[in-house]
Amino acid sequence: MSVAYRIVQKNIRICLVISAALMLLWMALRAIKYNSPADINTYGRYLWYSYYIAMVFLPLMMFFAMLNIGKPENTNNRKYLLIIPAAVLVLLVMTNDFHQLAFVFEPDFHNWNKQYSYGPVYYVIAVWIFILVLSSIVLSINRCRISATRKKLWIPILIILVAIIYTLWNNLNHGYSGLRIYNVPEVFCFASIALWESLIQIGLVPSNTGYGDFFNASNLNTLIFDNEGNVKYRSKNATNVSKDVVLQNGNSVVIDENIILKKHNIKGGKAVWTEDISAINRINRELSEVKEQISEYNVILKSEAELRKRRAAVTEQNKLYDSITEFIRPQLCDLENILKNIENNRGDISVNYAGACVVNVYIKRISNLLIMAKSRKMLNAFELENSIRELAEYISVYGISCSFFSNVSGEISAEKTIALFKFIGIFIRHIMKCTDALLFNLKVHERFIDLKINCDSKNEMKIPDDLLDDIIKLGGNVTTEYDADTLFVFVRMQSGGDDI
Repeated sequence: MSVAYRIVQKNIRICLVISAALMLLWMALRAIKYNSPADINTYGRYLWYSYYIAMVFLPLMMFFAMLNIGKPENTNNRKYLLIIPAAVLVLLVMTNDFHQLAFVFEPDFHNWNKQYSYGPVYYVIAVWIFILVLSSIVLSINRCRISATRKKLWIPILIILVAIIYTLWNNLNHGYSGLRIYNVPEVFCFASIALWESLIQIGLVPSNTGYGDFFNASNLNTLIFDNEGNVKYRSKNATNVSKDVVLQNGNSVVIDENIILKKHNIKGGKAVWTEDISAINRINRELSEVKEQISEYNVILKSEAELRKRRAAVTEQNKLYDSITEFIRPQLCDLENILKNIENNRGDISVNYAGACVVNVYIKRISNLLIMAKSRKMLNAFELENSIRELAEYISVYGISCSFFSNVSGEISAEKTIALFKFIGIFIRHIMKCTDALLFNLKVHERFIDLKINCDSKNEMKIPDDLLDDIIKLGGNVTTEYDADTLFVFVRMQSGGDDI
């Protein structure tokens, strides 16, 4: 009961409980043998043989316990195979009447209790006990890591040596000469108990004794209260806690900003300790500051991203405006020349103003188409129709009789829309000063774009090659006819992105 209560490690506790049971069995067998008339018969002899159950297994349990010191449970299970040779030795002793390998008696077991000699099995058992005890001593020395405990190892070693010396002396004299204080069973059992108790007391075998002193000397900030709120154990660093606080419901109580009192129910009372959360509060403050810095940094990053986005948009717009300027550079030059003529009063001012309007509306419309083409690949056919219609209106203001007919639907490739309107603009630039009448006819349907231009011309006009190249590159074709002072121009293209 003492072992079961004090020993913490399960494997060692089992070995010691078995050892205690073996010693009880040994003493019980001896009491029966010497307090019974059976001492003189076969029954008494088998009681004597039964002593060796304890004598063989007690050193083995000691050896097992030493192996388990400092080891986790369920390790080195192969050591338990030593139970097999121990059981064989016990079996050989119990069957000694048949072979007399352990004890040799007179014929017919005459005076067997006093006249006998030892056989080979007995000496094997003696060697078995000696090896296991010696191994246990060596293991105890190796397992001892604490210097204070190592200094006290002489106590269990002395107990073992005394037991060995007494056993040898008793066997050599058979108990008939010299001083005989106790018989071997008492000595063996007393030595085993003294040995294990010494190992427990010096701290080699882990036990739950001395926990109070250990608790008081520890660096824990903890108190242990009973169920009535009375202090039972206090560590040296523990702070004072009132009884009312301990008996409050809940597992934690906030003492102040940096101190929290924790409680945990244990058998017979409560364990109470305080936690200093000042470091956690400091970390939380630092995290809050870092969070604010990150938030400010995110705002800066967001502003920088928006600024880069606006800069990229402005840069893209500038690139677009530069490309538009380059695209309409000839018309800008024409407009500049017309404005200079107006400034210098060269030519008819109304004609110059009308010419400036024609150039300006072309610039406006082609720029609008270029801007839309930047974001869309396909444009509504009405964009081209409206551009030509407005251009035709200003041509009429210039003094040229200009008509426009159209029948459009669907969408046109943005690239082809720009190419067609550029073709019309450059064509008008070349024909404005040498014609009196113009007719535009635009037809756009699901597949094709057909543009027809009729103009009065006294001479046959050749379409510039650079003007034809833009149409041809996009898969279109341009044909011209001249008949009766009239120039006919036919342009056909597919309305989508494919070639004809």
